[in-house]
Amino acid sequence: MRRAGHWYRTALPRVADSVKEKLNGRLEEIPEPASTAGGLHRAGLGDLLDKPGASKTPGQTPKRGRTIQCRVFAAADDEFVMCVNGEEILRGQDPARLFAQDFAFAKRDVITVRVGDRGGAKGFCCVILSEKGQTIATGLAWRSYQPQSETEWADPRQIKSANPVVRADDSSSKLVFKACGVKAMDIWGASNPSYMAFEVR
Repeated sequence: MRRAGHWYRTALPRVADSVKEKLNGRLEEIPEPASTAGGLHRAGLGDLLDKPGASKTPGQTPKRGRTIQCRVFAAADDEFVMCVNGEEILRGQDPARLFAQDFAFAKRDVITVRVGDRGGAKGFCCVILSEKGQTIATGLAWRSYQPQSETEWADPRQIKSANPVVRADDSSSKLVFKACGVKAMDIWGASNPSYMAFEVR
């Protein structure tokens, strides 16, 4: 069953909506693996999503399961693009500015980020605040990866292996703290541009 679950999860981003509903139904019957491919750590919103009454965004299709409305705060030196399940949700190109976006997250959503440095102090910081008031400060729970294809870096299937991120300059985290009052750390991956991923639990 776990092997079937692995292949269902692998196929999920590329299949038609009608097939996704069927796969999600089957995945609910299969125990989740202890860890994800390549050591990608899972952390974040799982407890909220498992509680009865967790909110749903109007118009949200059931294929991703229950969701919780959140606000994403992100800053980088110098530029970043953030995607969820391969689809862009936020980008920023100003190291002196904080960027924010509302988004409804579901279990197993994979957040991927491409961060580029053009000569400034390297660093990326992200905090997710739920509508219930809980803080998800991702920090070192992010993992660094090197995509096989630059053009498809945001596709979660590009994450074949994952490594720890490193602590970086604190300039971006200061912007985040000023906006939402949450202390988080700047992080960086293994290269420039840096590729990092985080799976919602």
